[in-house]
Amino acid sequence: MRTMRPRNIRKELTGHLTDKRSIGGYIILKTGKLYSEYTRAEGAAIKNMFIERVQKNIIENNMIKRGETIAVAVSGGVDSTVLLFVLNALRDELGFNVAAVNVEHGIRGKESLSDSEFVRGFCEDNGIKFFGFSADIPSLAIKEGTSYEECARNKRYEIFEELLKSGKCDKVALAHHADDQAETIFMRIMRGTGIRGLSGMSYVRDGAFIRPLLDIKKSDIMLFASKNKIPYVTDGSNFEDAYTRNYIRNTIFPLLSERFDVTDALLRLSENAFGAVEYLDKCVDGLGIIYEKNAVKAPLKVFDEPILLNMTVIKCFKHLGVFKDIERRHVEELKKLSGVDNGGRLDMPFGIAAVKEYGYITFYIKEKDCAKTRELGFFDVLKVGECVFGEYKLELREYSNYESISDIKNFHIKKNKDGYAALVMDADRIPERAVRRTMKSGDEFKKFGGGTKKLCDYFTDIKIQKRLRTALPLIASENKILAVAGKEISDDVKIDKETKRRLICLLTML
Repeated sequence: MRTMRPRNIRKELTGHLTDKRSIGGYIILKTGKLYSEYTRAEGAAIKNMFIERVQKNIIENNMIKRGETIAVAVSGGVDSTVLLFVLNALRDELGFNVAAVNVEHGIRGKESLSDSEFVRGFCEDNGIKFFGFSADIPSLAIKEGTSYEECARNKRYEIFEELLKSGKCDKVALAHHADDQAETIFMRIMRGTGIRGLSGMSYVRDGAFIRPLLDIKKSDIMLFASKNKIPYVTDGSNFEDAYTRNYIRNTIFPLLSERFDVTDALLRLSENAFGAVEYLDKCVDGLGIIYEKNAVKAPLKVFDEPILLNMTVIKCFKHLGVFKDIERRHVEELKKLSGVDNGGRLDMPFGIAAVKEYGYITFYIKEKDCAKTRELGFFDVLKVGECVFGEYKLELREYSNYESISDIKNFHIKKNKDGYAALVMDADRIPERAVRRTMKSGDEFKKFGGGTKKLCDYFTDIKIQKRLRTALPLIASENKILAVAGKEISDDVKIDKETKRRLICLLTML
């Protein structure tokens, strides 16, 4: 269950900040009272309630399992340092391990290096494992043509993904809080977001990224840091309004807050939008979308449902690893694509292509070299084994697990989990100079028990999508195709009562 509306620890103790910077290490509240002036008893209550609240968020949203290692993304600022402090305090009770990951972006020179050293020292003082990384974001941003902000974020997530893939951690904890959530929603509104964008960030993303502070206000985090004397650093760039988020935080929200409780209002909007998104997601799931390993197929009927179409496209993109919104014009272009003939293709953002295929619009990641014929040398039936064709594995082995030819229905034995048929051929009918390769111009295929036709026409007959044709492994002798792996053998290599050596051809997706 996800509750987006913030629950203040002690609302009477906290308020909106009136000064951007700290004075003597403390932050002044609306009341003018310093955090340091609260009594020891009040401080202990704040500490306990704050930690209990984070613990409740973790348990209610199933963020962490026992035995997992949680890498906390720590910049050295107050939010991430408090998150690291709290998770370290909870690790024994909840049975998980804690590490910290810091990325030095090379943007603020010595100040940036100093921040990273602070995080390293904090971890050493508290017995926390530390993962430190450096990146030259200014150079990388110029190379990629992106802003420093976007480039730095992309690099951080690239590093997080590597930590997850390598098994060095099981989850990455991010220190986004309620004020961040409100700012994010406001930014999305200004960009013309849809209802999914209004729902904001989630407590758990992709099962790997968790946000235990998401419903906690910044003022409560600052109060907790002060009462527990948690050290942290201040990034001077947070006060530069050149960055959109800083402009909203430092200029727009203070003005709006003079008349409205803008943060609470945006969080309520987020909660309402999230409920609507949950319902619409169920509707999308019922439309018959087909998820494959490297592609996703949306039925054409989706394109007659304007309310669901945008959400469907976003869901398809997420399946392919793209988590950014697409523009409205791209959705309009997809509507047009749904009305063209089979084979119609559209290049989408982020390296995605869309193609109309037999009642579906299929989204897939574009392959730059897919049309290039790949060949793995001469085929030798005496050297059976397996080889890799891109994302396919082709396995060849001798087969003798049946008494007579009647035990095999035509040439199919069974279909594997990917839906590909196992093929049986007469090994002695395969020419000596046969090769294993992908298709090329001029290929012909003599169907099992049928006539000869161009390979491309055969693919059309059995409804093999054009995007898949150039990657499918074949066994060929010059321009004669002897077997289309996973689909059918040629009549020229079929087994009969005279067959002495039988060869089985198996195809699987990697």
